[in-house]
Amino acid sequence: GIAAADIKKLKDAGFYTVASVIMNTRKSIAAVKGISEGKVEKIFEAAFKIRGSGFLTGAEYLTKRKEVIKVTTGSSALDTL
Repeated sequence: GIAAADIKKLKDAGFYTVASVIMNTRKSIAAVKGISEGKVEKIFEAAFKIRGSGFLTGAEYLTKRKEVIKVTTGSSALDTL
C-alpha cells in the first residue's frame, strides 16, 4: 500500500486526486520531496487499480468499434448521415 505520509506529501505538492496523479508524468511525481522512484511505481500501480488509465491504444479502440451494433432507420440516405 501507500503510506499516509506519502499521500500527505503528494497533497502538499498539489496532487489531490487519483486523476491528478494519473495525468502527470512519473518524473513530476518523483520530483516531490520524499517520493522515491520505487514509491512512484507503487503510487501509479495503486492509482491505475483505482481508476484505470482511461487510455486505449489504436488497436484496442478498433476492437471496441468492431463490437458496435449499428441500427438502421430503413432509409439508406438517412443511415449515411
